[in-house]
Amino acid sequence: MLADRAGGAEGRDLDFIKLAVSLLVCLLAGFLGSILTAPAIPEWYQALEKPSFTPPAWLFAPVWTLLFIM
Repeated sequence: MLADRAGGAEGRDLDFIKLAVSLLVCLLAGFLGSILTAPAIPEWYQALEKPSFTPPAWLFAPVWTLLFIM
């Protein structure tokens, strides 16, 4: 029972802060990784032999953002 937890509303506030910080850390890690690898992508990614079911480039950013949030 969530209402019986020690801390009451204060505990929920702390849980929300922990969740927000966790999400922010993951999103920042993904953003930093994308910044560091972006210059190399045109060279090596375009040279790969990709299958016919490769998703379009515009789909990568929203999908990876969603995956980092999950």
